[in-house]
Amino acid sequence: MIGLLSAVFNISVCVGFPITVFIVLLAKSKKLNTELKIFIVGICTYLAAQILFRQPLLAILQNIDSYRILISTNRVAYVAVLAVTAACAEEVGRYIAFRFFVKNPEQQNTPLYFGLGHGGIEALSVGVNNVILLVCSPYTLINMGADVALAGVERISTLLAQVAFSYIVFCSYRKEKYRYLILAIILHTAYDLPIILLDYGVSPFIFEIGLFLFSAILFLSTLKRVRGYCLMKKIINLLACCLIVTSLLTACGNNKLPEWADTEALPEKARTMIDTLNAFDYDGVSEIYDNPEVDATTFEASGEIIKTYGEFESYGDVSYVADKTDDGSEFVRVIQVADYEKGKLTFTASFFEDGSVAGFKLAQ
Repeated sequence: MIGLLSAVFNISVCVGFPITVFIVLLAKSKKLNTELKIFIVGICTYLAAQILFRQPLLAILQNIDSYRILISTNRVAYVAVLAVTAACAEEVGRYIAFRFFVKNPEQQNTPLYFGLGHGGIEALSVGVNNVILLVCSPYTLINMGADVALAGVERISTLLAQVAFSYIVFCSYRKEKYRYLILAIILHTAYDLPIILLDYGVSPFIFEIGLFLFSAILFLSTLKRVRGYCLMKKIINLLACCLIVTSLLTACGNNKLPEWADTEALPEKARTMIDTLNAFDYDGVSEIYDNPEVDATTFEASGEIIKTYGEFESYGDVSYVADKTDDGSEFVRVIQVADYEKGKLTFTASFFEDGSVAGFKLAQ
């Protein structure tokens, strides 16, 4: 029951609110009023920034071996890439929209309606998933409990932040000073980075409350207008703190390999498993894995993915990451990029000191 109520709250925020704003603006005037036009431009700007710039850029990066290795071995760096690309695409998109597509930019509430459209379509894209679950699989929501409501709280926080970013970029356009655009990019990046804290044991509830407080403070600050140096100084201090935390987290993930790890033998073992999977010999992969809980059917889904990529061509970059199981047993992950006729795949094969397999998976 709590899960269903949480889903209703989530849907109300993610779906109900943006649709309500749209209907109110539509009913405000018989003609297509200025506020509605700005709202629609905000929607289009978000879609254009994601579809025309960010997603193609990420797709290009996926074809670079070093990038695939990076995101497989360093979670912090991966989140940082996602944060920076989102910030650059959306904030530059905002500036372009204000400069070329928003008519009557002198209107006081232009950033407000723009931010509601920008954040509203983003929230709507998230809320649709819960609508589908509510209709098709309500028991999934029941099992998730109150956690579903956290996504709604996150959307409220994000909406406040999107309006705040819109005010800052609008200030950049009005004052013709790019430092405010840079400020918005920095703030947006800093806003997205802390999600990595969830990987380090921070409670989702505590995280969402902290994110909401940050968003509320940012929103209220921007309503008082950007105050030049004072605000810039505060943001520089905030950025410095974020960089320090990110550096510490990154350093925690850069551990040395154990002495027993042979960087010549380990990739050969990994490639033996990959070659066997490339031959669609699922029984052979299962035999190498040698785990009673893992059978041939475990690898059939990976085989189907490989089929869509065509013929195997060559191996790309390889990297290694040391880790431990819950009971303290050391193992090493071998991250191997493989080139196929229609793209690249990343395999992760993990081995214990005695050479036995600790894990084997494929990522697109």
